[in-house]
Amino acid sequence: SAVPLSPASKTKVALPAAEFSKLPLFFQPDEPFKPLVSGTLSPEQQRALIRELFIKESDTDRAAILEDYLFNALQFTEQKRFSALKTWAFLSILSVLHKASMATTDMRPGLRIEESFGYFKRLLVAHSIQRPPYSVRIFTLEESQAITRYVTHTFFRHFRLYQFVFTK
Repeated sequence: SAVPLSPASKTKVALPAAEFSKLPLFFQPDEPFKPLVSGTLSPEQQRALIRELFIKESDTDRAAILEDYLFNALQFTEQKRFSALKTWAFLSILSVLHKASMATTDMRPGLRIEESFGYFKRLLVAHSIQRPPYSVRIFTLEESQAITRYVTHTFFRHFRLYQFVFTK
């Protein structure tokens, strides 16, 4: 069965309810990640580490787009002065969101924008409220609001373009 985007919403997310119970939680950054937020790397070194940690795309054009997407998100976390844990969680959420949104099936290319936004909200909520074992509070309410604005004005503003590039 599908999960509503919000209690008042009639729109349903196509992902099964069981999938939402398996939302990824990102508790501790991997050791190779720590230099990314240390402030000691040049932008070129940051991009190289982003490629190593997050990008599995073999198409170089797609990989470059994904690299820009995550590098700009890293700059956002620096501007907001996120800790290493918050930065790791945010970049991981964006990586998982992108992968899920662009995943193609025989039936259709990726998620619809409403489904993708619903999935994003579930991922963010899973990292914004303390309800073990279902969620862990990493982000404050203000940070969650800033993240939502950022993702809305970047990823979702260009959603159809991402779909065109990543699902063709």
